[in-house]
Amino acid sequence: MMNSLSYRSIHNGAKKAPERRTGESTVVSNLRRHFVKFFAAAIVFVVLFSGMLIVQSYASESHPAPAAEGERIISVSSGDTLWEIARRVQPQGTDLREVVYEIKLRNGLSSSVLRSGQTLIVPEQMD
Repeated sequence: MMNSLSYRSIHNGAKKAPERRTGESTVVSNLRRHFVKFFAAAIVFVVLFSGMLIVQSYASESHPAPAAEGERIISVSSGDTLWEIARRVQPQGTDLREVVYEIKLRNGLSSSVLRSGQTLIVPEQMD
């Protein structure tokens, strides 16, 4: 059996919970807390938005250097494909895939899709 001397309550001598502030100081505290949250969210938004702008500027279309000797500038007509253009300027005995690759590389193209009115720098036609 347990006698009253051997039992010890864990609640005896416990500290009281701090009293909550009331009145105007609570309102000020809540406003400060909301302001800090808003300010932190605004900073996160600015950082993410500026990061997107930086990424977009690096991902935008690059402008190739002007046509050099042995190259010419052509304008893409409606219905033209990169493969047809490459075939027109393909040097004798050269693989057409290499010509397409070189045109894409020279003009900073990421795909073979062309738009009407787009200008391309291609090698002079070799007959």
